[in-house]
Amino acid sequence: MHGRNSLRGEKVQEEIYCTTGNICRRFFQTELSSAKDIQKLADQIKESQDRLDVLINNAGTFQQ
Repeated sequence: MHGRNSLRGEKVQEEIYCTTGNICRRFFQTELSSAKDIQKLADQIKESQDRLDVLINNAGTFQQ
C-alpha cells in the first residue's frame, strides 16, 4: 500500500487488519506526482518483496 500521508496510511492499515485479520501488509510513503519518488517506490518494493501479486490503481479527481 502506498500514499502521501503516513498517518492516514497507518490508519487504513489498521482498519484493514481489524476487518480482515490480515497482518501481511506494508505502507510505502510516496508522492506519485514526482517521477523520482515513483522510481524510489518501485525500488523499495523490489528490495522488500519477492513478488507483487496484486496492483490496484486508485485515482481521485476533483471537478468543479
